[in-house]
Amino acid sequence: MPRAPWRPATRNPVDADCVINAAGFSRRMGQWKMMLPVGHGTLLDASIRNALASCRQIILVIGESGQELISRYSDRPEITTTINPAAETGLFSSTQCGLKLVKHAYAFITHGDMPCLSPEIYQTIWQARGDYALLPCFEGRNGHPVLLPKEMAQRMSAVPPEGSAKNWLLQNRHRLLPLDIPSILLDIDNTEQ
Repeated sequence: MPRAPWRPATRNPVDADCVINAAGFSRRMGQWKMMLPVGHGTLLDASIRNALASCRQIILVIGESGQELISRYSDRPEITTTINPAAETGLFSSTQCGLKLVKHAYAFITHGDMPCLSPEIYQTIWQARGDYALLPCFEGRNGHPVLLPKEMAQRMSAVPPEGSAKNWLLQNRHRLLPLDIPSILLDIDNTEQ
């Protein structure tokens, strides 16, 4: 039986969950991008596969329109799917929705449209962890995945979702991690990417 397209070939999980936001509306793309074909699966499968190679649990945050994802991943014990009923209010509320379910010592945060975040990127960021939010950056621009300790994830999940998650992180204890890896910035927002 062939391996599911979202399942990594090997796993080396660290003590972290990964919140993957897939509740967006794909307005710039013009079509819902999470199920676009990539390799032997979908865009979201690739993002989940890469994160799952290094994380114990995936917390997949979807919007009301993401019912298809519930059936696709519902019987997978490594993937918890949760619906953000306020997805239209923006990304911060989806991030908070996922952070409320974090069980392990740390939480990565990323987006479902970032299939180029390799397991090695997760491991590199993990090695620099601490009692602060860790924001990888390339040429001065913040990227993903972000890593934060569970205590900070709990605090972030409880504040009013005003502004952006990035602004909240930058206003709290954080460190920037310069990486010479441009793919930490690459999300798929249009058909040319």
